[in-house]
Formats: sequence, C-alpha cells, structure tokens
Amino acid sequence: MKEAKARGVESQVAARVSICLEALAPHRADIQLVTVPDCMGADCCKGWSAEILDLDIPHETTALDTQRAISLLMEQQLDLLLFAGGDGTARDVFDACGKELTVLGIPCGVKMHSGVFANNPLSAAKIIHQMIQGQLVSVTLGEVRDIDEKALRREVVSTKYYGETV
Repeated sequence: MKEAKARGVESQVAARVSICLEALAPHRADIQLVTVPDCMGADCCKGWSAEILDLDIPHETTALDTQRAISLLMEQQLDLLLFAGGDGTARDVFDACGKELTVLGIPCGVKMHSGVFANNPLSAAKIIHQMIQGQLVSVTLGEVRDIDEKALRREVVSTKYYGETV
C-alpha cells in the first residue's frame, strides 16, 4: 500500500463502503452497525446510527491497529464482520479472528486474491440483503491469500495461502 500511495493512488475505501451502505439503506431498521472510530470505520458510517467502540486510532494505521480493532469487535457478538480493504487487510482480519467470525470483504485494495471478498460493493450489499431476508442461511470457507509483491515486480505472479475463514 505504501508503494501505491507513493505512486499517487488514492484510497477507494470510503467511496466503496458508501456504495455498499447506500444499497443497504432500505434495511436501516434491520442492521445494527458496530464499528471503531475514525478512518477504520466510523468515518464511513455517516448517516447511519452506529455504535462506535472506544479505541485509539492513529492517523496512519497498521496491521496491528486492524487486529486490535477486530479483537474489540469480536467481543460484541457480531453476526457478520464487514470489512473494507485488500488482501493485506484480509490477512490482518484472519490473524485476529481466524474462523471464529463470519467475515465479508468489500474489495478496496490494490490486491484482491482472497476468496473472502464480494465481487464489488453492490455484491456485498446483495449478500447482506439476502442474509437479512433469510435467503442466504449458510456460509462457506474462503481462502485468505496475498500476492508476493517483490515477485510481481519481476512479472511473476505468486500468491501465498494464509488460511481459511468463514
């Protein structure tokens, strides 16, 4: 991500989360959002009633910050952890919760090889809609993978398997 920022790539997280949440607007009464402060959640939930957990979030976040946030969220007995990011974030989520929590990713990263992501923000909203309607009542394991960025720069695509989560 640092290299992407250095090349002028701007984060798409807020815009893509907004697309997902806008599509879920008809279900506001059925969804209880629980998040962490600032750029790691609350900033993307404007217009929604959300419980914001107490966690100190630095301006520049790290994998450890994501893992701390997930650990805190896991204490809330969530039905679903919806996260936004790429494969690095998927790894951080997996490191914090393993198979203990059902997760769904909104694809927002520079690398997208993990099977925990919806195809796009609207697909994520559709999955959640189906869950609310009782149409989607099962989950499956999804691989968490990450690409070897050094190999990719040499034009070699090589991904590493980190585990599976639900």
